[in-house]
Amino acid sequence: MLLNRSVQTRHSFNFSKKLAIIIIVIYILWNSMILILNTDDLSNEVSVVTEKEESYDKFKLEEVAKFDGTQEIGEEFENEVINDEVIIENGNNKYQNDQKNEVSIEPPINEDDDEDNEFIKPEDQIDEPSSLTEDEKINIKYCGEKTCKFMFTYFQPEQETRANIHLRIYTHLARSLNRIMVLPNVGHSRIRACSPFRFDFYYDIEKLKNQYPDIKFITQPEFLEWTKQRKTKPNAQHAWMIQDGRNDSLSVREHRNMAVEQGIKFGSIRKRKVCLDQFDLNITDYKEFHTGIPKPSDFHEKMLKFLTKVLSETTNYEVIMILNRSPREMLPLIHKQIPYSPYIYQQSREVIDKLRPYIAIHWRMEQATPENMPRCAKHLLKTLLRVKKSHGIKNVYLATDYPLLGGKAQSETFYVISKFHTKAMDILGVPITDGKSSNNTDGVDNKINTNIDAEGLEDLVEDEIKENLINDDETISNTWVSLKRFQEYRNNSEYEEEFKGSGIHGILDKLLCINADYFLSGPKGCARVVSSFTRLIRHERQELYKTRNSKLKNVINFWER
Repeated sequence: MLLNRSVQTRHSFNFSKKLAIIIIVIYILWNSMILILNTDDLSNEVSVVTEKEESYDKFKLEEVAKFDGTQEIGEEFENEVINDEVIIENGNNKYQNDQKNEVSIEPPINEDDDEDNEFIKPEDQIDEPSSLTEDEKINIKYCGEKTCKFMFTYFQPEQETRANIHLRIYTHLARSLNRIMVLPNVGHSRIRACSPFRFDFYYDIEKLKNQYPDIKFITQPEFLEWTKQRKTKPNAQHAWMIQDGRNDSLSVREHRNMAVEQGIKFGSIRKRKVCLDQFDLNITDYKEFHTGIPKPSDFHEKMLKFLTKVLSETTNYEVIMILNRSPREMLPLIHKQIPYSPYIYQQSREVIDKLRPYIAIHWRMEQATPENMPRCAKHLLKTLLRVKKSHGIKNVYLATDYPLLGGKAQSETFYVISKFHTKAMDILGVPITDGKSSNNTDGVDNKINTNIDAEGLEDLVEDEIKENLINDDETISNTWVSLKRFQEYRNNSEYEEEFKGSGIHGILDKLLCINADYFLSGPKGCARVVSSFTRLIRHERQELYKTRNSKLKNVINFWER
């Protein structure tokens, strides 16, 4: 009986033990099921915490990772990471990191919220701008961009009036090539690199920019400074514009039709002659552009397209240097002049206000027969007296290429001043200096020379007109010299040469002829009839004559021969 009880007790203990084990197992399984069922929700909670709570700040976690303390701290950190790994793995989170200990450091990123999220992946970071080279910094300073593209018509053979035309038509090419246009220096009635003064000595750069708002401009001194500051020489292309059919020194390379050919490389002597040597450029390509001999009606448009096509093929050149040897315009004409400097306009307005109403005479003696000059002067006086009487105009202004300051003529192509030219000025009573110094105005006789050759006038005028000629003390006493124009510059030795030949005073003459109440020009045999100077005056006076409030009495008349 005792034995049976003992056996019964043992079985009861074993049963209780098994029952406890079963209950524990069931409990474990039940908790596991709950864990599995809630994995997705738990995973979402981890994502939210990662985005919002400081405990997932990667910079703080990196700081914790730097601890090198006791084993307990290391074990705690490791266990936290492992637990997170289990949760994320069970939840099949798509942002799990395969590398151990990196799950919580690189939390998930919402790509749509990159701008607002403080966590930025390395591949999404904006690259810092690469450091600029010295040449790029210089380019930005002068051009506003890392790469500069210039076009520079640095040499032209013509005097100011035609050079003005050539310069403005080359704006077509600068625009079509999308290049910055370099404005050459000026001086001695020229527009080219050899000249001594800045472009704004003759012209108003701000008004020029307004006239061509889609083109960038830079002056020659600024361009020169750019070339000098560059660490590496700017690479350049040279374009030589040649008018065929002129029988000059380039005739051996003439082309019947419009053409381009490889040009000759300029040596030091040739570069110095056209002032190309002052620019520190690496010119690696020389091209010649030929107009061809026959000129079709649409020549200018065809030439522009041709030049644009050829010069656009090699865009790697930073500079295109243009040498213009063509007196004829190669590109479409632009009739509107480049505006002159405010100082020149001021000088002209003062004379106009002082003399108006006045008669302006343009006498270009160049190419006329010298022996005719005295007789031409007498015929001019005869015409002048009749105009003064019929229109009631007293004052007269003379624009001429005769050297009013002595020395060289006011035209660079007027080489020989004969005694006949001087006699003509004496007949007109034009005040002339002693010629010793361009700064000396004391030698100017501001009154007409009354010792007119009356005998020589007997076969030309009646007694009444002859008497008026002799007694008229104000016939032709006004020139830019006698009116003391540009005194500030004339008294400055730096500008002395500008007034000994053609120069800024030629622009003043042009403006005064354009605005005169009455305009006279020399007839064939007495003067050069066809000139760009006279043609421009005629064109501008025609435009003024059309206006309602015009004070002009005529456009142009030639005095009697």
